[in-house]
Amino acid sequence: MKLLLVYNPFAGFGKSGKVFTEIKQLIRDKGMDFDLRFTRAAGEATKMVQEADLSLYDGVISSGGDGTLHEVLNGYYKNSGSTKPPIGIIPNGTGNAFAFEIGLDTFDYKKAIDIIANHKIKKVDIGHCQMQEGDFYFHNILGFGMVADINEAAKKYKKLGNHSYSIASMEKILALRTFDLEIILDGKTIKQDNLFVEISNTTHTGSDFIMAPEAKIDDGLLDVTISRKTSRWNVLKIFAQVFKGAHIHHPDIEYIKAKEIIVKTKENKTLTPDGEQYGTTPITVNCLKEKLEFFWS
Repeated sequence: MKLLLVYNPFAGFGKSGKVFTEIKQLIRDKGMDFDLRFTRAAGEATKMVQEADLSLYDGVISSGGDGTLHEVLNGYYKNSGSTKPPIGIIPNGTGNAFAFEIGLDTFDYKKAIDIIANHKIKKVDIGHCQMQEGDFYFHNILGFGMVADINEAAKKYKKLGNHSYSIASMEKILALRTFDLEIILDGKTIKQDNLFVEISNTTHTGSDFIMAPEAKIDDGLLDVTISRKTSRWNVLKIFAQVFKGAHIHHPDIEYIKAKEIIVKTKENKTLTPDGEQYGTTPITVNCLKEKLEFFWS
């Protein structure tokens, strides 16, 4: 079994680089070989996978966090080759939300390598976003509004790990900003003064937040969480409930499953696909049912 291993040695505040020797040996102990691609800057993983001859491999493995997987995924779909082997993950990043779907914790690399070696494949859904600047794919989430503001603010507190999002959330709740939203979900239109929209393919956002508790990775639908304008006190309550997924029952939240989502805003809103920060509204988002083959437990 031959793998293309895209490895981010800086993930998990550098811990990923420290465990690489052990990971390399564990892969070889399972009788697998690999070609290694170290990523050293943003965008490199996308380029590496896009330019690779994927017909040479039995799998493409992303080792890092959700950001590394996001880049690998987009390089995978930009690759012009007709052969596309399954994708797998070795979760070594700060945020590993997609890994939870497979039953993996952060730095659970022994179990992750066992899953790849077992070669059990599951077809999973992938999100596709068309925007004015182009298009991209996402495996986990796509948000805008307050969630994008939180994502940007969290960079200041990155050394605090997963707590960075909690601190950034409190900061942005105090500086509450709304925007005019028109969103069409499979033909149903909502127009309102809005706080945020989170479009989820998986249950978790980051490692702590259960943003979409009813999400299923292979149902052909995206779970959309929409927060209308509300008080800071209500936002605090909603935020506290996200840790258990109970926020979807709050009266200021709408939680809707949809295959196609069309978004229009009066001012262009920055997007956060899989925790990255690029692109703006307006957008059209579709769920591509069972589009991707993934190594699964």
